Amino acid sequence: MDLDRTLILGSNDAWIGRLVVRTPNEAGKVYDFYLQEMPKFGWQLLTVVRAAQSLQTYRRGERVATVQITPNTVNGAVINLTVSPQGLPLSP
Repeated sequence: MDLDRTLILGSNDAWIGRLVVRTPNEAGKVYDFYLQEMPKFGWQLLTVVRAAQSLQTYRRGERVATVQITPNTVNGAVINLTVSPQGLPLSP
């Protein structure tokens, strides 16, 4: 965990903020891991982008989670997991 870039408020299942993790696993494997595991915890997949910098967006109840996966320059990947309350719909 990158403590300098991580900011978590709250606890247990109601936390919000950003968790930054560096892993020795390659970005493609990390991408597949989150795609497989997030639904097991009740997160519904909303959008995905699989590219040099990949992005997955999920929703569970009134919360949204964004998983950003960037290959590390040396090896492995950097994961930015951001969780926040779902915003209000924009009025027309």
